[in-house]
Amino acid sequence: MLPSRKKFRFDVPPTDRQIWAIGMVTVQWSALEMWTRSFVHALNGQDAEAIKRFDETLVSKQRYRQFRDTVLQKVKPAYQHALLAIIDRITGLQQERDRIVHGAWADTGPETPISVFHFGKPRKPFDWRLNFGQIVDVALKIERLSCELVDYAMKHLPKPTPAQFSFADALQYILNKPEPRP
Repeated sequence: MLPSRKKFRFDVPPTDRQIWAIGMVTVQWSALEMWTRSFVHALNGQDAEAIKRFDETLVSKQRYRQFRDTVLQKVKPAYQHALLAIIDRITGLQQERDRIVHGAWADTGPETPISVFHFGKPRKPFDWRLNFGQIVDVALKIERLSCELVDYAMKHLPKPTPAQFSFADALQYILNKPEPRP
């Protein structure tokens, strides 16, 4: 047991390694949220009202619905599919992240893995037995989604790539914009 754990009155069930992995899930999700925010801001450009609405929305499910709506409204149809698929994978993974971060942890004995559970309302009850590797797998899935968002933006940078650029620069090409008049 790490000495720092002795500062707490309650001995929580996850092992030191599992606590590290839970932290990685949290840190990776924070990074994914940062990339998501960067995308939504870049796609909305000068639409201060849409940016403010997104920034003031606290529920992840609603934020990703806004991200999806922004893509459908502002991105050329030919470029929507790949980005919408990433958003779908994020929303699909969110439940795993939420269970790890918001569930209660219990140790049911030496023969079974520690489980994360929730038996109260308003959420649907669940009981999920996780070991260190399974928690790390969730953190790695989250990181891969962050990388997919960054790769998507990088793929659309103008060539040659400028020394300094922003997501807004990278995503200009895929935006629905009125064609300039001759």
